[in-house]
Amino acid sequence: MNAGTHLGSFSNVTQKVFLVNQQGEAEEKVLSSDDFSYRAQSFAKNKIIVGGVLRLTHGNREEMEAKVRKMMAERKATQPLHSPNFGSVFKNPVGFSAGKLIVSVGLKGYRVGNAMISPKHANFIVNLGGATAKDVLSLVDHAKKTVKECKGVELQEEVVIASRAHSARHS
Repeated sequence: MNAGTHLGSFSNVTQKVFLVNQQGEAEEKVLSSDDFSYRAQSFAKNKIIVGGVLRLTHGNREEMEAKVRKMMAERKATQPLHSPNFGSVFKNPVGFSAGKLIVSVGLKGYRVGNAMISPKHANFIVNLGGATAKDVLSLVDHAKKTVKECKGVELQEEVVIASRAHSARHS
């Protein structure tokens, strides 16, 4: 994962990470831009990131606080922050907005069990109370299938779904 927004991504500030591999051994990796791509990284496959060193710059505290307040206000206005949610589900395909594609095929507010594609931002799945993993995965699969059939665009998950990652590695 290379988390980020339209303002930048984690790769812009991450200098080094501390990892634990499948054998429980600690590893350290100094990073370069080659280790990252859009919403992805190549250095932690089958490993857990347990820490890191960030490269930060000095700035004016008041200006930074104002930027954070503005960004949080924008997020509150456009994202379902007050509902339990799955976060941003899909990567934006080149030239497209995943959320707008989902809206364009009529899935905003679409529900499976107690999981729903958020009416506030269609690239979020919210838990209405008691949603199961099966509910959420059904929504993910339905959105991918519908967007592909109607728009010819393939959505890729931004989130890593552990059970699917495990299945893919062992098939």
